[in-house]
Formats: sequence, structure tokens, C-alpha cells
Amino acid sequence: MSGYFPREFLTKVRGASDIVEIVSSYVKLRHQGKNEVGLCPFHSEKTPSFTVSREKQLFHCFGCGAGGDVVKFIMLIENLSFYEAVKFLAERCGLRLPAPSKSTDQRDRRKEQLLKVNELALRHFVRNLNQESEGRKGLNYMRERGLSRKTAESFQLGYARSQWDDLYRFLLQQGFKEPTLVDSGLVAKSSQGEGYYDFFRGRLIFPICNSAGRVIGFGGRTIGEEEPKYLNSPETILFNKSWSLFGINLAHQEIRRKNRALLVEGYFDLMTLYQAGFANAVAPLGSSFTEGQAKMLSRYTKNVVINFDPDEGGRRATHRAITTLLTQGFRVQVKSLPEGLDPDAFVQKHGPQGFKEQLDKALPAIDYLMEEAKQMVDLSHPQGKVAALSFVIPFLACIGNQMERVSYVGYLAERFQVEDRAILEELRRAVRGRKSSLGEEITSLKASLKEAEVRLLQILICQPEVREELLPLVDPHCFSQPIGERLLAIIRELHQEGKGVTFDQIFDQLEEGDKSRFTHIALGDNFSWTKGFALECLNTMKRDFLDKEIRKVQQEIEQAETDKAAELDRLLRAKLRLLQQRDAL
Repeated sequence: MSGYFPREFLTKVRGASDIVEIVSSYVKLRHQGKNEVGLCPFHSEKTPSFTVSREKQLFHCFGCGAGGDVVKFIMLIENLSFYEAVKFLAERCGLRLPAPSKSTDQRDRRKEQLLKVNELALRHFVRNLNQESEGRKGLNYMRERGLSRKTAESFQLGYARSQWDDLYRFLLQQGFKEPTLVDSGLVAKSSQGEGYYDFFRGRLIFPICNSAGRVIGFGGRTIGEEEPKYLNSPETILFNKSWSLFGINLAHQEIRRKNRALLVEGYFDLMTLYQAGFANAVAPLGSSFTEGQAKMLSRYTKNVVINFDPDEGGRRATHRAITTLLTQGFRVQVKSLPEGLDPDAFVQKHGPQGFKEQLDKALPAIDYLMEEAKQMVDLSHPQGKVAALSFVIPFLACIGNQMERVSYVGYLAERFQVEDRAILEELRRAVRGRKSSLGEEITSLKASLKEAEVRLLQILICQPEVREELLPLVDPHCFSQPIGERLLAIIRELHQEGKGVTFDQIFDQLEEGDKSRFTHIALGDNFSWTKGFALECLNTMKRDFLDKEIRKVQQEIEQAETDKAAELDRLLRAKLRLLQQRDAL
């Protein structure tokens, strides 16, 4: 990705964008030793584990594993691509973007072209709504739903004319070719001839944006009785419904400020709530709430209130969202509004204060499910209690924290008048089944390097006088994890080429999956920078490597058949040789 810009320009952007200053605009930091620390913005925590180094211009969270340079921080916090993050920082510090180089990534160039198509299409839709006679249908419908002109402007609502090729002809006039228009999802090729037609026709248009406000897709609502009532853009290289949330561009700062997101079902639910002052609401585009959407939200908060429609479809969607959010480590509350009203209708009838009072009564997800179970079955009968617990326990098994899971056992036992041992056993069975179906849980840092390996790498990076003497002595096979070998290879290459072994030079050459583990190494604790300490680390690594080899040979000895005397003799000699090498260290 760094090939999108000349390396000199990236260096200039990083140099002009002090990471402490940038991070401080999102996270409250305090000075600690050589670094700044604060609460991580990418996961919920009470004790600061998020570290920022002005000296190294890197950040790392020792809790969730997120880490990188200033560009990576902006990518994560603003949900931007690499190109968008560099552009964001360049504009912030007044640097002009260079012309794209020949080595520019083709996919990113295509993305930028489609973003321009979407921006022009949005202008066309907005002009249709406000200036065209047909657009009055959209304006009238919008007013009937209680939306003000100001709200329409905030969400950049537009209107698609009913003609078959209105937008197609407009975009052709702007210089775009048919293949690009088809790739955007706004135009489709006719199956009965050579012509093209607009994907959206005769609909009120809602632009779907990323958190930076760039239009990645569109939603459309028919004004009449045509079906389907709602229509979203097809999947494109810009738009993936499972990773998009309507309103995130307007809500993400308020979500972070309040440390809570409000999850609602539909476009009008969200816009009505925004108009009523609830600016931390987002909607999952009419589809089931997905793991990708949960990960998007986790960048801003780990607290969510679900307020879906109170009908059967909304109830099922609530159950799916609870499962997804609990599995992702969220604290979840649920509010089902009275009178069978959705959020839009409730606010229209009872006003913002009435909605706030209802929101304040939201129940923790497990409590909500228990109340739902009580309404479904007769708890005076043993079968009813079994059915209620069978309904609730699978949701409880989604909670990753064991202490939190177990804390509910006594609560459930008291509420349903059942022995807590029976509930605990059922819960354990549900958790085992869930882990079996999900496979092994993967931590963000995966396998970690040993302390001696981390210390040695830190010395090789930061101590050039020791590096010169130490590099020829380091055997890459002595690292316990492949990342150690990869980092050593990069350090050796930079050293041999005389480019300077710096944190940003190494960071630029790493694969995406290695970057957070590198920042974990780079921002580790300080220690004594001596040659003796470095040699001690190296000897520790060699001993660990030889111990591992000895264990392997011992296993082969134990597996060798007694009649294979020659093979057994070879293995015994190999083990003796390894023991001598280890003892000589």
C-alpha cells in the first residue's frame, strides 16, 4: 500500500504529523516515563494500556494488541483506507498530495474513481430533490415522515427520477465510461439488448457513507407501493453491506463521546432520532447485524443499546444482534418500546423526552431475555423452567469472560428457582459446544516472542555500535516464532544497505499482520543497553533452541524400534552433540 505514494512524501507526512498530538485529539493521554499513556480507544478498559511514543512515533495497546504509526492510527480511529488516511493527515498539516505514481495500486485507484462517481451521483440526486418538479414527491414524503429540511441536508437526502437512464446519461456527460458505471452499482446493463439503465428509479435516496463521510453506496425508498420498498446498492469494491452502518459518519464522534451506541433498524428510525437529539444512533442497513459491523462499532465503544422494532422480525433481529455483540465482548442493553411502536413512530408520538425515559429503562441483554422467556412459558411448571433456561443459556454462553458468565448462574437460579449446580453444568456444556463450533480462539497477538528475543531485537534496532558486532552472531533459527526471523531479515537488509535501522523503516516493510506485534516489541519496557546484556540474551536464545532440538531428538529416540540399532546409535550421538553445545554456552 505504501507504493501509492513516494516514500519521501510518506516520510514528510509522518514528520509533519506528531503522533502524540494526533492521538491526543482522540484520547486523553498522560506522561509516563518516556511515553504517553491513556485508555485504549479500540477496546474498553479501566486501566490504561495504550502507549504512545513521541521518540519512536508509534503507538501500541498492550491490552488488545492494536499498534502502528500515525497513519495506522488514523486508519483505525476513522475507519479509513491507507490512501484516505495519508490524505487526511496531509490535508491536516497543509501538504499537497503528489500525482499518483505508476506503481499506484490498481485497486485503490479504482476505488478513488468510484468514489468520484458516487460523489457526482449524490450531487445529481440532491439537485433532483430540491430543484426538479418530480423531486417534490420525495420532499412531500420526507415532510410526511416528520423530517425537516435541515435533517435532509445533514443526511444529504436526494431523489432518483423515474426515467430508466437519467443518472446513466448524466454520468456519461461527466466523462465516465460504461464499465466504470456498472462497477459503481449505480448502472446496470440491460439483459435484452445493448442499453443500460439506472439501478435506482423513482426513489428517495439515502447516501451510505464511511466514517470519514465518503459516499460508498446508496439506499433508496420507494414513494409509492412498488416492491421492494427499500433497496440498497449491490456489493462493490467500495460497498460491503456487512461492513457498513448507516449514519456512522454523523454518529461516530458522539458514540465515542458518550461511550455508547444506539442500534436501530431503519433509515427513518435513525434520522428521526438524530433530529430529536440522539446523535449516537446507527442502523445496519436492513440486514442482520453482522460481526463486521460489530467490529466497526468496537472502534468507538463497547457499549450498545439495541432498539429494534417490537414486531416478530425485530425480535429475531434483536436475538441475532445480542449473540453477535456478546461474542465480540460488548456490554449490551435492549429496549423494546411499548404500544408496538418503532423508534420513529414513538418519537413522533411521545417526543424526545418520552424516548429518553424509555431508553433509560433499557435492560441488560440477559435480563431482557429472561423477561422474554417468562412471557413465553409458564414458570410454575418444571417444563416451563427448563424451556426458559434452555432459551437463555445459549446467549449466556456467548459471553467471553468466564467470571461474568458464572456470575449470572446464581442470578438465574434465584429467578427461576432452580439449583445453581444444574444451571452451571448446562452453561459449561453450552460453552464447550460453542467453542467446538467456533474452533480455537485467536488472540490479537497470536504467539509471542520470548523476552530474550524481544530484548535482542530492541538492541539491534536502537544500538548501532552493538548491532555491527552482534548481527553476524545471530542465527535466525534461534527465534521461537517466524516474526523474529522476519524482523531479523529486515534489520540485516537495512543495515547492509546503509539506510539506517529505524522503527519507521522497519514498520514500512512489514506485512499487515506483523505490524501490531512489532509495535508491541518497539514500545516494550526500557532496559540496560549493554553489549554484555545483548550477549546474554543471545545465549539464552541459543540454549532455548538447543533444548528444543534435544527434546525432538529424545522423542525420536523413544519412538525408534529396538532392532534399528544403527538409527538409535545416530540419534544418541546427535543428542550428546547437542548437550555438549548447550553446556558450552
